[in-house]
Amino acid sequence: MAIHVGNSRPYLSRKVKKKLGLDLSDFIKQCKLEEDKDLLAFSDRSISEISTYLCFSSQSHFQKSFKDKYGITPLMFRKSELHQTQKE
Repeated sequence: MAIHVGNSRPYLSRKVKKKLGLDLSDFIKQCKLEEDKDLLAFSDRSISEISTYLCFSSQSHFQKSFKDKYGITPLMFRKSELHQTQKE
């Protein structure tokens, strides 16, 4: 990411921390988890495929990160989203 915007990683990390109050790695993880929600709700990819697609180190790391952020597992989220869609 730093190379893409033409800066060093430490410089980019400091800028992200100053602007958003998050470490760069935390910001990236947050973005991944937002994308996860969309993929779980609007795609038929498996949880394993989503985990790999978004470059989590493992499926268990993905599931733990998701549950820590949203309070439910990715599977529970997907089921609740499907249930909501069927009601509408």
